[in-house]
Amino acid sequence: MTASVAPHQVLGAALQSQDRIVISGASGWMGRSLLQELFLADSSLFPERVLALGSTTRRIQLLDGLAVNIVKASLGQVTNWRPTIGVHLAYLTADRIGVTSPEHFTTVNSTLTQFGLEMQSLPTLRAFMFASSGAATKIATNHSLAWHPYSIAKAADEAAFFTADAAKTTPTLAARLWSVSGPHCTRPRDYALTDMILQCALTGQVSVKTQGIQMRRYVDAGEFLASCLTFNLSGNSGVIDSSGELIEIRDLAQMIAEELGGRVESKQIDPTVEANLYYTDSNSMKDMSSTLSIAFTDLRAQIRHTAQGLVRK
Repeated sequence: MTASVAPHQVLGAALQSQDRIVISGASGWMGRSLLQELFLADSSLFPERVLALGSTTRRIQLLDGLAVNIVKASLGQVTNWRPTIGVHLAYLTADRIGVTSPEHFTTVNSTLTQFGLEMQSLPTLRAFMFASSGAATKIATNHSLAWHPYSIAKAADEAAFFTADAAKTTPTLAARLWSVSGPHCTRPRDYALTDMILQCALTGQVSVKTQGIQMRRYVDAGEFLASCLTFNLSGNSGVIDSSGELIEIRDLAQMIAEELGGRVESKQIDPTVEANLYYTDSNSMKDMSSTLSIAFTDLRAQIRHTAQGLVRK
């Protein structure tokens, strides 16, 4: 049978009427993306059955007008709230090391990991999912990220969650993110896909300045997280790697120009420059989609969807 069901639909079917979902890092790109999918899956979750955590208390608004209260993270409050589903997304990403010291970067992320481990150990949970990164697979390799503090931290992060005592009783799943798209990106200039979409939308031109080959695979962030959470709620543990159509950045720029209307300016590939290959050949996402009978949005539709959100912002 051909998969044709959207990820939020299978998530809605997997959720139970008594479920209470706590999400750390809820105000970031991944958090907003998952909140949107949860709303599509079951709007009755909001506001009583979703506890959205962040570094400060504030109110955010999603693209469809849904307002979500972000609560400053507190383990005591989470424990007393008695969640049945835990999602840990809070983490400083690799680019943040450019605006802080390596020591502070490591200290903050260690604190966030510990918070996630405390969440994972809550006896009320029936499932626990956390966000990881493809960078975790690059340690002890020849990749440029091999010795980056972020790669080292994410590899240790994965090991900590999977070896925790709680992992023996609570299904624990890592949604390992490589390259993702989506309208909820909070720092679009920091990522190639969203930056090129903004370039095209605002100027009618996409500029590709990299000299070497750059290969990526993209999936919609919200769809990926919603699917991983559904898989987790089915009792599955382990790692799911984000994947998608393999594309070189110049071809991606051309696709963006075709979808949004514009032109591309790019440098010729210099064969002497080392290729930037950041993607996985894992079939875990494909296998998951087959098991759940879901269909992910194709890359052209991802571009249009991402552009709509970025322009509206």
